[in-house]
Amino acid sequence: MCEICHKAIAKYVCNKCGAHVCEACYDKKTGLCIVCARGKVL
Repeated sequence: MCEICHKAIAKYVCNKCGAHVCEACYDKKTGLCIVCARGKVL
């Protein structure tokens, strides 16, 4: 389960914080979750 939205299945791992996130909560260009991509700490 996605650690950000808690709705979808986690398919990715953030390269910065290690959060397991779904496609909607992952930025493929940066390899970061949407929280880290915005410059915030999860």
